[in-house]
Parts: sequence; C-alpha cells; structure tokens
Amino acid sequence: MPREGATIFSDLIGKFDLLCLACGKCGRVGRYIVARLIRQRGRDGKIVDWLDEMTAGCPKNSAHNMNDRCGARCSDLPRVLYSFPMSALPPKADMCGAARDVRFGP
Repeated sequence: MPREGATIFSDLIGKFDLLCLACGKCGRVGRYIVARLIRQRGRDGKIVDWLDEMTAGCPKNSAHNMNDRCGARCSDLPRVLYSFPMSALPPKADMCGAARDVRFGP
C-alpha cells in the first residue's frame, strides 16, 4: 500500500504503546494498543483511514452539518512525528488520562 504522504502505523513503533483517540465535542475517548493495531491493520496501514473508520458511527458525522463535525483527534501524534525536541512543544491537555474510557467504533 503506498504511503502517499500519510502517517502510517510503522511511524509509531518504539514511540507509543497506546494511542489515544478523543473527541472534545462529545467526550468519547478510546485507548488503543499500537502493537494490536499494527497486527490488525499492518505496518503500512494509514492512521487517517483508521481514524475515519473509528469515527464513522459518530452522531456528529451523520448529522451532515459541516460546521459541527466530529472532533476526534489523536493528540499525541504531533509530539512524535515532528523532528524538533519534545521540550519545545507546549504541554498537552491529557484528555485520555482524565476522561472515561468509552470506545469509538468496533
């Protein structure tokens, strides 16, 4: 599968054990084991495709309001994927640590 500039699961190897997916609009939160995601989707699986599947059942997406779409994000990804030092980044809001664990999708 061509990468086409997308972030793929092999980019996360050695950087994350868990990948947090959280929506600030509806409060849904999920934690996903990176090794399991790689086994299920392959090293070359695109994270954006996985994110689309996880949020497909969101009521915000099915409402067809383009101004109020699902806000699900993997807030840890920018901290890993950019080449500048982690200390240069502002502190992150840890939605996964404090929120209830409500799974997205299947």
